[in-house]
Amino acid sequence: MRANAVDDPMIKDIIFDVGGVLLKYREAEYYRYISRKYGLSETKVSRTLNPMIEKLEIGQMTLKHMRARASKEFGIPNADLEWVRFFKAAAKPDSYVIGLAKHLERRYRVSVLSNISRSRYSVARELFLHDLGAYRIFTSCYMGMRKPSKKIYLSVLHDLGAKPEETVFIDNLKANVDGAKKVGIRAVQFKNHEQIHRALRRLGVETA
Repeated sequence: MRANAVDDPMIKDIIFDVGGVLLKYREAEYYRYISRKYGLSETKVSRTLNPMIEKLEIGQMTLKHMRARASKEFGIPNADLEWVRFFKAAAKPDSYVIGLAKHLERRYRVSVLSNISRSRYSVARELFLHDLGAYRIFTSCYMGMRKPSKKIYLSVLHDLGAKPEETVFIDNLKANVDGAKKVGIRAVQFKNHEQIHRALRRLGVETA
């Protein structure tokens, strides 16, 4: 029996975020690594790199340009930044969440929506996305827009042919969850394995 009320819309689409949900990785880890490597404050690193990463993730900046800008800002000649190398070493697929997504594929259309650069997307494909079996994969680097922009959620719904009230979106960041809710998507903030299982059940998603 469904866990939600009889008159609630039946869920048809479930969309997972990548970093912090399907993948155990948070950008703060990268900022911390760079700050220690170059003897910089984490605050300076995050404030400097975050705006550039946002541009990188929607294709408005190249990785080469980002390295050049960071070298100038941090006073480090020929800074490599280990943008891809660190991600590949630090990011670990969350086997529980990936297993949950694969299980849900039996009853629902499971897709992915991520703010991610092209270089890191290539790594994520190698790590687990190629084996996930997702119905669709939506990435900011190819869409030219990022969460929590209203436009990205509407674009995903349009491309899926999905209704917001029949769609669940899972993200670890509250701002992205709130952005999805603004267009009517039944969004959930991911905190831990037990919590996401309960949250999906409350929405009527059959997780067992």
